[in-house]
Amino acid sequence: MNWSKLLYTASVFLGLVSTFWGVLLYEKTFIKVEILMYSGLILSLIYFLIIHKHYKKTFGTSSFVFPFFQSVFSVGCFVISLMLGINYTLSSDKHKVKQYKVEETGQLGGRSKQAFSLVNSKGLDKKIIFKRGTRIHTSNFIKLDISEGFFGFDVIKKRSIVK
Repeated sequence: MNWSKLLYTASVFLGLVSTFWGVLLYEKTFIKVEILMYSGLILSLIYFLIIHKHYKKTFGTSSFVFPFFQSVFSVGCFVISLMLGINYTLSSDKHKVKQYKVEETGQLGGRSKQAFSLVNSKGLDKKIIFKRGTRIHTSNFIKLDISEGFFGFDVIKKRSIVK
């Protein structure tokens, strides 16, 4: 059994699984997508520079594409999820309750048809997602219980609709 191949495969699987956790945390965090993408990409490139020769030798490929995707899906996705997890888990115990005017409403695609409202906080548009069947109107306000995250990005602890 080639342990290197197993390790590379397991790290991609771990990165992809952590992405699902990261998406759930992203919904609760006021952060620009660009910050997450740049941090994940920079660390992926560093990891790529470290592993690309070993990866190509292990899998017998001459392409740079496969080790690059290995880097992005394993390290990049994991780092983004870890960053969001630390920000959320180690957020401040002090909460602020703020009300936001609903800018736009809609439903997410797919089978769940979850309702969302678009609010703006500090120049950042954020979709606040609610359970299936929730009715939101643009005349409503959204009440958010917010605390400051470990890295300074606001974290949503509770959300409700104010009619």
